Amino acid sequence: MRKLAITKEAHAFVRTLDAKQFKQVMNKVLALLIDSKPQDSSALHGYENFLRVDCGEYRIVYEL
Repeated sequence: MRKLAITKEAHAFVRTLDAKQFKQVMNKVLALLIDSKPQDSSALHGYENFLRVDCGEYRIVYEL
């Protein structure tokens, strides 16, 4: 079972988004719980076990 752990900084940032962007970002984050390596994800260079995925004008960085 996967676990979602959001940093305090990420939580504070997401709270500043307007409703449309908030929905886009949170939908993508929750989708990562189902498929942790979607087709549009890629490895984050220089960091082991970290991946990134784009969501509109934002980039989500996460660790497996």
